[in-house]
Amino acid sequence: KRPAGEGFFYDILFPESLRRSMPEVAHPDTPYTCRSESQPEYEKILEAMKGFQHVVLLGRTGIGKTREAIELILAIQSRAADKVTVLRPQGPLEVPKEIPVNQLNTRIVVLFIDNLPAKYFEPSRFNDPAELGRLSMIQADFHQRLGDTIAKFSEYYGTRFHVVATATGELIRQKLAADRALWGEFCIHELPDFDFAARRELLTSIATQLHIELDPAAANELAERSDGTPTGLIT
Repeated sequence: KRPAGEGFFYDILFPESLRRSMPEVAHPDTPYTCRSESQPEYEKILEAMKGFQHVVLLGRTGIGKTREAIELILAIQSRAADKVTVLRPQGPLEVPKEIPVNQLNTRIVVLFIDNLPAKYFEPSRFNDPAELGRLSMIQADFHQRLGDTIAKFSEYYGTRFHVVATATGELIRQKLAADRALWGEFCIHELPDFDFAARRELLTSIATQLHIELDPAAANELAERSDGTPTGLIT
């Protein structure tokens, strides 16, 4: 990780370090597990992204959106056969004043927004008109900042700039589908649950990593009873 410059509110990361630099990823050293069949999900996402510069990965809590996004970024780097630099907002998304091209020193830039801020998409629960107006302004401001940020980076990197984002919740899904002015530039990809074989494989990988002897019958039962998410298996 490299420090960002003045007026540039992003951490500068490298794809190879993402698994360990993201606390949201449980057991970062666990080998990647396909969700079903034999094709990695990130390959399906890359195929779905044809014609799009950016992607939002949708899925319920604990389904492994962050890990899948990281694997996708690694795949982008591998397919490009070129250096990729990853930017992660240090806080609320801010439009950069300038792009430190020399500091980034890369041909491809990926802006990684993990867990799109749900409050910007949810309908207000406030009855006070002033609060309703304030929330609408926040929502509009976020969309404006994201659109301006994409435009700013695209001036320098064109089609070599990508946004990879994750999001949770039905309300966000509806909002992404309805607001095509901005989100029409994004491939919206919904992550499936892990099937039984994948859950069983993931359990075995975690047990091996933790040096735990796993009884096959117990592993089958745990995989069967799991809710289909890595978080459910781990806890």
